[in-house]
Amino acid sequence: MLFTALNNAFSGLSAAQQSIDVVSRNVANASTPGYTRKTLPVDNAVLGGEGRGVWTDAVRRDVDQRMMQQLRTDLSASQQTGVVADYLGRVDEMFGRPQDENSIASQVTRFTEAFQELTTNPESASVREGVISAAGETARKLNDLSTQIQDMRAEAESGIAASVDKVNHALGQIAELNEDISQRQAQGRSTADLEDKRDQHLEAVAEEIDIRVIDGGEGRSLVFTPDGSSLVGRGGARPLNFDQRFEINANTEWSRDGTQRQVGTITLGQDGNAVDLIGSGSLTGGRMAGLVELRDELLPQAQRQLDELAHQMATRLSEHTVRADAPTTTSREIDIAGRIQSDGDQIEVTFTNGSVQNRFTFIASSEPGGPASNDLTARANDTVFTFQRGASDAATAANLAAQINAAVAGSATTAGSTLTVQDSGGSAIQAVDARFTLTDTQSGNPDRLGLPVFADMKAGQVDYTGSVDGQGQKQGFAARIALNADLIANPERLVLTTGTTATGDSARPLELTRRLAEAPTTFSPATGIGGSGRPQTTTLGGFAREIVSFQGNQAQSASSRAEDRAAVARAIEDRVANQNGVNIDEEMNRLMEMEKVYAANAKLMGLVDQMFDTLFAIKR
Repeated sequence: MLFTALNNAFSGLSAAQQSIDVVSRNVANASTPGYTRKTLPVDNAVLGGEGRGVWTDAVRRDVDQRMMQQLRTDLSASQQTGVVADYLGRVDEMFGRPQDENSIASQVTRFTEAFQELTTNPESASVREGVISAAGETARKLNDLSTQIQDMRAEAESGIAASVDKVNHALGQIAELNEDISQRQAQGRSTADLEDKRDQHLEAVAEEIDIRVIDGGEGRSLVFTPDGSSLVGRGGARPLNFDQRFEINANTEWSRDGTQRQVGTITLGQDGNAVDLIGSGSLTGGRMAGLVELRDELLPQAQRQLDELAHQMATRLSEHTVRADAPTTTSREIDIAGRIQSDGDQIEVTFTNGSVQNRFTFIASSEPGGPASNDLTARANDTVFTFQRGASDAATAANLAAQINAAVAGSATTAGSTLTVQDSGGSAIQAVDARFTLTDTQSGNPDRLGLPVFADMKAGQVDYTGSVDGQGQKQGFAARIALNADLIANPERLVLTTGTTATGDSARPLELTRRLAEAPTTFSPATGIGGSGRPQTTTLGGFAREIVSFQGNQAQSASSRAEDRAAVARAIEDRVANQNGVNIDEEMNRLMEMEKVYAANAKLMGLVDQMFDTLFAIKR
């Protein structure tokens, strides 16, 4: 029995020593990020149905995996909203406030005021130079803002590449730790510290991309995207791929079609089985999702607003709008002679059928005509077609008639440049109302007060007509808008419409000032300002202020969301730390308890030793 007592005391002493070691490690790592409290499992050792001291198992940790998954989810959301708020805050600062001197709204106001001054002093060369200077500054302001937006998109592209590299490194570490943990568990050795390291890598992944983690058995953690694509499986890690692009501008876009895509995309797997995480919607959180949203949605939206402002400013100053002249008294005839001059010129047509009005816009193009996106115009309830400009007015009329026939249940016929819409099939078209809007590309058109103040520096200077061919001339126009070189060489054309116009004639300055400051303009809902049913209608200056206000409100909303998500993430981090972390007071109490246990077992061993001495003395 003395030997049994000695073995019991020895096992207790050994268990106390191991517990003291665990407590000391806990205290030493109390402030170590990612460290969780470790415990030594101790149980009654039973041999042959009788107690034989204590039994200890490998050091372990007690972690709530559901809470850890919630932590990872909240970290992903916090990182996503945080990066969006950071970028939009920079955009807001870049656009300024409506009243700020350096804002685009203030620049448009100064441009308008320069024209207003010209109305009262049209013969002044210095005032004309002031208009030229203000116009040039407005174009350069749009160029600068557009450049900064595209620089931020390029920065987001680089950020995505860095995020992918970080995720791939962490996934590789997780896969290696899975194998190490599995082997150690099979050997009955502690894996607690390795599990801590694995959780740190899982959090690193979660900061970049939203993930789901499940127990794969044998100590392995399997990692998936929210839609079930495997990132770390039993066979190891599956790295992400990102084909980063280094040329980012307003015309480079993401597309599901790889032949059309001009920015990088994130794929998982090899070519034959590759999954496009952007196209599949797998990016639901994390810094990576925020950067993709910025690159492909939020920053392009800011670019579209600048492009819309540049487009409307150029076309409103240079456009010439006329009603269709019917050659006879019937209202169903449209004469297009001289009315379609450039790609992008439009004819708005309203067909009246009883009490129903169907509205269409037909846009001239150098490409074959057909149905087009209704977003190409800002009119509510508009249906858009393009038609090909012909070599003559008659050919153009024939092409337009073909698209009218495709658009309405009427039959359009032509005779020369005159187009007639007739009832066909059961339809009853009572009236046709048409209006042409064409762009004046020359500054000396007689009897026309519009002026091509701005040009497109797409490939040297070209006329800006709002062509919809290809990606459309409007896309990226804010980056290319420039003061018309003809106006720089001939500032007097701000006043003179013909060679006989008096230098003091204020007709053109008054009309251009009206277009800038007073004439209501309907702006495309594709900018995010206004809706398709009720598009934004205001002045050019009013729209510039709307842009600035929109970006300010968006930045404020993003900041509020980021703060909310960060608060939620901090709260769950605190809960995890309180539940899984080290409490110094508890550990010191545990240490004192182990000190007493150690002392008691040591004393017991001493007493047993004395008993052995007494026994041996009796025997001698």
